[in-house]
Amino acid sequence: MVGSTESEVADTAERILHQLRQEDRIWPAQVNIDCADFEAGKRLAAYFAAITVEPDLD
Repeated sequence: MVGSTESEVADTAERILHQLRQEDRIWPAQVNIDCADFEAGKRLAAYFAAITVEPDLD
């Protein structure tokens, strides 16, 4: 995922994870974050971890 802002990347990740939830529980084994801003990368990592364990909100 590539984005100009943290929010843009987070929105894209959430859409992708929502699509994966429609499958038979196929989850990425690893997420790599390459971010020029270390603190933003940490926030994105925490956000991705949180949304992968959320219950389905269909």
